[in-house]
Amino acid sequence: ALIEALGEIEKVSLLLSAPLETTRVMESDILFTPGTSGNMDNWAPHGDFELTPRPDGFRFTNTEREWHDAMMWTQQTFDGNHSYRTGFTPHTGPGGVIFAICGTPKPGKDLSFSAREPMEPYNTGIDAYHVSVYREGTGMTNLRRPGSGLKMLATQNPDPCDAAERTYEIRMLRFGRSRLFLVDDVLIHHYVDAGIYGPCLEEGHIGIRHWRNTEASYTDFTVSRLENTAAENP
Repeated sequence: ALIEALGEIEKVSLLLSAPLETTRVMESDILFTPGTSGNMDNWAPHGDFELTPRPDGFRFTNTEREWHDAMMWTQQTFDGNHSYRTGFTPHTGPGGVIFAICGTPKPGKDLSFSAREPMEPYNTGIDAYHVSVYREGTGMTNLRRPGSGLKMLATQNPDPCDAAERTYEIRMLRFGRSRLFLVDDVLIHHYVDAGIYGPCLEEGHIGIRHWRNTEASYTDFTVSRLENTAAENP
């Protein structure tokens, strides 16, 4: 743990001493959208859950045992620079919601390890970057990397999605080594992966995880390619 912490300190020192560059990024080609029919065939859900398709999205509830989580992954994997966005309306707790990007099972594992009891199979079985929000009772949001444990990459207070029955626009981006998370166009997390916790993840599935009987609705889920427009618009 100390070696990892020193590695993070070294990375921050290099970032602070590097010359500043301006990067302008825009969404271009749409890579994934479930469409407007409520078709759930593009998703791979795991755990104890109920899905209610809607014309513009779906309602997702994990059920049964209090501590048994549920997680949905896109069937498709995405590489290169990309982002996804969705309207997110939490309804009930207790529990919380995780938004994940670059999800990849570790060798000998599969995506079902993301929803086994307890959470440890996910922490050590799925490599990804994820952000937790609507964390009842904690008042914070965390950016972590599971895979070889559950590495804390960044934390913020207050939780930007703490109110039930309110719709938030969620965006999560992979651009180069940067991992960014925005709520209603406000930047909440920005992490630059310098390989401290393993190789920088280049591709994988996109996921949504609920824990402790959380219920939420998702609308207009879209994955888009990201393009660097700085050269064209100096």
